Amino acid sequence: MAKLKNAPVALIIMDGFGDGDPNDLKYNAIAMAKTPVLDGLMKEFQHTEIQASGEYVGLPDGQMGNSEVGHTNIGAGRIVYQQLTRITRDIKNGDFFKNLLVRCNGVVEDFASGVMNAKVYDFTEKDLTEADGVAESVEHGWYEYKGGDDKALHPWEGETTPHYTEPKEGTKTEWKALNEQGKYSWLKTPKWRGKLCEVGPLARYIVLYTKAKQGLLGDLTWAEQMIVDQIDAVTKVLNVPVEAWLPSTVGRTAARALDAQLQAEISKYFFDKLVANIKSGDTRVVNNDKWDPSTWPKEAKGVGLYEAPRGALSHWAVIKDGKIANYQAVVPTTWNACPRDDAEGHGAYEMSMMDTPVKVADKPLEIVKAVRSFDPCMACSTHLFNAKGEKIRVVTTDPYAGVSVDK
Repeated sequence: MAKLKNAPVALIIMDGFGDGDPNDLKYNAIAMAKTPVLDGLMKEFQHTEIQASGEYVGLPDGQMGNSEVGHTNIGAGRIVYQQLTRITRDIKNGDFFKNLLVRCNGVVEDFASGVMNAKVYDFTEKDLTEADGVAESVEHGWYEYKGGDDKALHPWEGETTPHYTEPKEGTKTEWKALNEQGKYSWLKTPKWRGKLCEVGPLARYIVLYTKAKQGLLGDLTWAEQMIVDQIDAVTKVLNVPVEAWLPSTVGRTAARALDAQLQAEISKYFFDKLVANIKSGDTRVVNNDKWDPSTWPKEAKGVGLYEAPRGALSHWAVIKDGKIANYQAVVPTTWNACPRDDAEGHGAYEMSMMDTPVKVADKPLEIVKAVRSFDPCMACSTHLFNAKGEKIRVVTTDPYAGVSVDK
C-alpha cells in the first residue's frame, strides 16, 4: 500500500459493481473485461468486498439487493432489517404479537355491567390446543357425533356427518314449526371454554375499548386510539352510557360503520408501507420456504386464524401420512347464528331477537334489523313465518338484482 502523509483519504464505494468469482468467466463480465487501471488500484490500495443482498442487508435469504438497501446498511454498524424479514423474525421471537396495530384479541364478559366492571380474558395458544379451548357441539344442529351428540369436539377431532331430522310440524321439505327441543339448524354450536360468544366488529370494538379503558394495553397505537375516540364520540352524541348503546342492534350497526372508517385508514397505512418496501427493493410477496410438501412433517396439526370483516375465522387441519385427514372451518356466522346450547344458553342471533318488541306482527321489521346488523353470511333471503306457520314476507337481498319484498 502506498504511504500517504498529510494527504486526504478517499473512501470509494463502487455501487452496483457486482463483482463475483474471478474463476467463473461465464457469468462475470468484470473478470472477462480488460481493466488495467482497476487492476492497478486493487493491487496498490486496500480494498474489500461488501455483501449487498439477502440476509446480509436485512432481506430474505437469496433476494437480490439494491442501492437503497445498501445505503441503509453502510455505516449502520448493524444489519438494518427490511420489513418482510423483520416480520418473519418477530414471529419467531414473539415480538410480532406484542406490536399488533389493533390488539383486540381476547374475550370480554359482562360488558353491560359497565366497562370498568367487565371481565377480560386473554386468548392464548392454549385456547387453540386444549380440548375445551374451542369446541363445537351438535345437540341442536343437524349433525351427529359417533360418541354421542351431547359431546363437544375440538375442531381437530371434529366430525361433520349430516343428520337431518323432521321438523316439529310438517315434513322435511314443508316446514310448519321447527323442533326447538331437538335439532333445528344446519349450524354447529361453537364455544370458547364452554361459553357461547359473539364475533365481528362489535366484539372487536368492545374488546379493544375495554382493554384500553382498564389500562391493559399501555400506550395505544394510533389505530387503537381511533377506536376509543370513535366510541367516545358516539357516546357523547347519544348521551347514554357506552354499555347501554354499544351491545345492541344500534351499536352493532354503528360498529360496522366505524370499523369501515378504521379499515380505510389502515388500508392507506399499509399501502404506504407497501410502496416504501417496493422502493427499498423488498418486492417478494410470498414466503415459499415451506411450500414444498417434501419439507412437511408426515403427521401434524395446525390452525389458521384470521379476523375477517364478519369476525373470527379459523381453519383447522390434521395431517396424517402426509395427507389432510381432517379439515374443519369455524366461521364468523357459525359463532353468531348457532343454535342454543342447553347448558350455556342462546347464540348471538337468538339473543338479539328474544324480547325484542315488534310493533306490527305481520311486518316484523325489528327482527330483520336485528339479524341484518350481524351482516349474516348464510343465504341471500330471510323468510318470515308466524306461529301458525303462515308466510308473512319474503325479503330478498341481492347485490346485482337489488332488494325485493314478496307479499
